[in-house]
Amino acid sequence: MHGGCNKCWLGEGLFRLQIDMHSRWYNANGTIKKRDCSNYVKAIEDAVFKSIGRDDSEVFELLVRKIQSPTDKVLITLSALL
Repeated sequence: MHGGCNKCWLGEGLFRLQIDMHSRWYNANGTIKKRDCSNYVKAIEDAVFKSIGRDDSEVFELLVRKIQSPTDKVLITLSALL
């Protein structure tokens, strides 16, 4: 962050938020596990934007991906739209 000014490094524009959710998404029998990811997405979005002092209404592109993985983790990418 530049000099403690969130708007300096993020700009004044709109945002693209990408959330990659890595987990085991399939049951042993091959069926897809039932998880309500939209609740996770909203919680992540709220936390990210609270931490940078901005409003999540500025997100104009939102990409959420479920990625099959043996390790549970969430990767978040926030970028300014040009």
